[in-house]
Amino acid sequence: MIYRDACVFLFVSVLVAYSANVIADDRERWLALHHAYTAAMEAGEYKQAETIAREQLQFTKDHPLPGEHGNVSRQAHSLNQIAVALIPQGDLATAKQLLSQSLEMNIALRGPTSKHLIPILLRLAEVNRQQGQIDEAAETLRQAMRVKEVALTWQKNDEAFVELAKILNAQCAVMIEQQSIDDARRTSERAIAIKAPLPDREQQKLARNLSQLGALLRDQGESAQAVSCLEEARIRYGKLANADRTEFATCLEHLASLYREAGREQDAVKVEAQLESMQTAPS
Repeated sequence: MIYRDACVFLFVSVLVAYSANVIADDRERWLALHHAYTAAMEAGEYKQAETIAREQLQFTKDHPLPGEHGNVSRQAHSLNQIAVALIPQGDLATAKQLLSQSLEMNIALRGPTSKHLIPILLRLAEVNRQQGQIDEAAETLRQAMRVKEVALTWQKNDEAFVELAKILNAQCAVMIEQQSIDDARRTSERAIAIKAPLPDREQQKLARNLSQLGALLRDQGESAQAVSCLEEARIRYGKLANADRTEFATCLEHLASLYREAGREQDAVKVEAQLESMQTAPS
């Protein structure tokens, strides 16, 4: 009896150890594919990245984890990665389909207010915007904001506010396209109020929104508000090491013109000097 129990224990121990090794090997392979995908995306090899992400998805199906939760999470992740690789290739329809599928899986897995939904919603909104589906993009961003507002009740670090800025910048850009100027102005003010340091990409988007908003306000005869937006855009562009020169120049041209219209000749001259210096500087 003791001998049989010992044999059973040994068999179970070996089986557990084998299963643990298989899971560890599978995890290493999955992570290797993930790193290869990241490297391909950073190198601009989007087709290669798509192929790797599809291989990762198939690997997840062929080598399931013991629990359903992990498998669904991995599959949703791979679908999202394929979509991200498809966007710069111009296959927006398939990207939208895969992002929607990943979103549904994540909602079923984590709930409708999980912070993990936000990156997917931001990408989905951008795909909608690129397809000209502006109203749908706006609704997707409202959903992202609802999720973010829940997350902000407990998440207070800089990363959380950078993500908030991403949503606000995306919302403002859509509002500008919709010509919802008052909403865009209020949204840009929320973005400006964020104290967390923003990455250059988000600073650039905020500056672009403010510059475009300033131009729209000028066209509506709201000169004071236009100047305020353009001055803030000028500051934001000026802090960027690689600001878009065309956008920056347009901002400065509008601002100099408004200064001159308001009789602020010295301010106009300073802005025009900055514009000339930027245009003559080596790129």
